[in-house]
Amino acid sequence: MKNKLLAATLGILLAIGCIGISVSKVSAEPDMESTVEAEETEESAEAEEEETVPEEDADTVPEEDAEAEEKKEEETEVKAESEEKEEDAEITGMKITLENELQADIISVEVAAFSNEVYSENLLKKDQIFAAGESCTIGVPEEFQDADLGMYNVRITLADGSIQEIPLVPLLENVIGTVYPDNGIVLIRVRDERLEAEAEPVSEAEIQQTEAEASQIMAEILSAELE
Repeated sequence: MKNKLLAATLGILLAIGCIGISVSKVSAEPDMESTVEAEETEESAEAEEEETVPEEDADTVPEEDAEAEEKKEEETEVKAESEEKEEDAEITGMKITLENELQADIISVEVAAFSNEVYSENLLKKDQIFAAGESCTIGVPEEFQDADLGMYNVRITLADGSIQEIPLVPLLENVIGTVYPDNGIVLIRVRDERLEAEAEPVSEAEIQQTEAEASQIMAEILSAELE
């Protein structure tokens, strides 16, 4: 009988021990899950911080690139202006602007004073091509300038090697000469923007009066010839 009671008691104690162990395990599992969740939350926070830093850098880099690009453009503009000034400084003598309205490129421009048959050297820059539709500035050396009449013979060479001579071209400092074709020959039309700006517009009445005076003069000449 005692043995039976002892065995029953041991069985009850073992059952109670198993229940306690199970309860401790169950109570321990939430703690472990909480720890895992905390670690995962901390890792995600660190990952967000790491992702945030590149975003700030990404916002900063384009601004730096824009500033660098703007600085580069300014340097390019300054360089272009400097080169233009240097080119103007290289041109010596009487400066003349030419416009090429031909259908061909010009590779040489030479001038000679009307009273002198000797032409200058090519007044274009070395290896310069005066392309059709463009303009360029040349300088007439002092030894080839016509101080008396201001009239010049101009000789141009086209890209195909053909040479065109244009006589009696009135050239002055800073005038504009347009090279253009006319009935199979090449001419230069010269204009001075300073004089054009100062010139007063001619009225219709003045034009009619001039035409009437010219007609009267022609009539008188014809009458004199008939008499």
